[in-house]
Amino acid sequence: MKKILIILNVFILLLATTSCEDWLDVNEDPNNAAEATLELVFPAAQASITTVMSGELYNVGGFWSQLWDQNPTANQYNGLSTYNVTTGIGDNPWMEFYSGGLNDLQYVIEEAEANEDWGNYLAAVSMRAYMYQVLVDLFDQVPYTEALQGTEVLNPTFDEGSDVYEGILDELDEALGKDLAGASVVSSDLFFDGQINTWVAFARTVKLKMLLRMSETSDPHTTELTTLLNGGNFLTVPAGIASNKYDPKNQNKRNPWYETNVSRLSGDGQYSINHVGCYNFISYLQSKSDPRIDYLFYPSQNSGTHEGNWFGSSKSNPRFESQDDFSTVKMAADHPSYIMLGSESLLLQAEAHARIGSDLTAVVKPLYDQAVAVSFEELGVEAGAASYTSAGGSMEFTATTLDEAIEQIIMQKWVCLAHFNPLESWFEQSRTGYPNISNVPADDAAYVLGEWTSPLDNLLGDGNFPHRFYFPDAEVTSNNNTPSQIPNVSVKVWWDQN
Repeated sequence: MKKILIILNVFILLLATTSCEDWLDVNEDPNNAAEATLELVFPAAQASITTVMSGELYNVGGFWSQLWDQNPTANQYNGLSTYNVTTGIGDNPWMEFYSGGLNDLQYVIEEAEANEDWGNYLAAVSMRAYMYQVLVDLFDQVPYTEALQGTEVLNPTFDEGSDVYEGILDELDEALGKDLAGASVVSSDLFFDGQINTWVAFARTVKLKMLLRMSETSDPHTTELTTLLNGGNFLTVPAGIASNKYDPKNQNKRNPWYETNVSRLSGDGQYSINHVGCYNFISYLQSKSDPRIDYLFYPSQNSGTHEGNWFGSSKSNPRFESQDDFSTVKMAADHPSYIMLGSESLLLQAEAHARIGSDLTAVVKPLYDQAVAVSFEELGVEAGAASYTSAGGSMEFTATTLDEAIEQIIMQKWVCLAHFNPLESWFEQSRTGYPNISNVPADDAAYVLGEWTSPLDNLLGDGNFPHRFYFPDAEVTSNNNTPSQIPNVSVKVWWDQN
């Protein structure tokens, strides 16, 4: 018997479907489907991934990409801001991905393949690729070739991260190579409303991101990257659950981070009781006169200006004593849950073109400029972006070398992703080394605005940073093929060569 959890608009249990070959035709519940259909299972997988990415991993990403810090008058996330995390940090994402999203996608893929339903097949394969990319980037080695086989394989072996990447790249190529003429995707699709052309673009953009993750390794797949770029057709719209699919007035039907860190902890007010802006990010935005700061943070209630805390300082030496002195994360109940952005897609293209040697002025700069403009639109910024990216503007693309181009692109990505998927910024810093790591604390006169700092209370040791999660406790205790536990989270994943 299979039980599929159907979640619409994230977190909400709407339908529990059951199927069995010998199901008795008695006592049928009209509120439960007797069969799991693609129309029901596919959005369940989408809700599963967005719940994790826009909830728990969004929170970790915000701390570890130094967007925010622990409020000095609260204690919930001191471990995240001081890198004092337990081996259970990855339990919930791991279990939800494998038993939720990936399990549902496996069903969709098998059903779609059996019926030569190549539109739903491509959509499910591309989402599966995205989820495996996140798992590898978090845990390095994960079950892949023996995963998702139910009771047939109770203790799947762990594949090397590089092998998983190669496997899902092949899966993407195979899905994109199907005959998609006239193909369709279920109308219950929460991401793109069943638009097959957008799913093709999403699949190609996931592949682009993965190839760039491999850019610092001994096998950067340059030829494959060039071929992909020459084919164009990348994502131009956000991928995820839009704001109009949330119900701001009802619990469990709202943005996951808001639900956990605002509504349930501090009522239906504006502020999370645990989070304040990080000085490193706040001061960087201010140095660029970036209007997005007002769309990312509420200003200090006491000063009316934007103020951030020294990162990881809340237990020893916070910049101010009260949350009211700091900027706080601006989050609404209907904030969208996006796993990929149009601006992110453009910045991926800009970096890829820079790496294959495209002209920085003629090719890379227009993509960068467009990414800033799209980011403004994604946040609803009323000011136009052109004055900031034009000659003499605070965000003008001025790079003349590959390293300069990558730095400007990744620094801009840090801002673009801030309100949607900051986990990616943490990954990107590990991959590229940008933002730079400061040799001095943020209150030192030599500190360069925008650089990341070692927490003042760094439980990994001064100058050390997390690069991954521990293998989950739940897997260690239940799967005897789990690799030996890593000594700490500063151990790097396979593609992290900086």
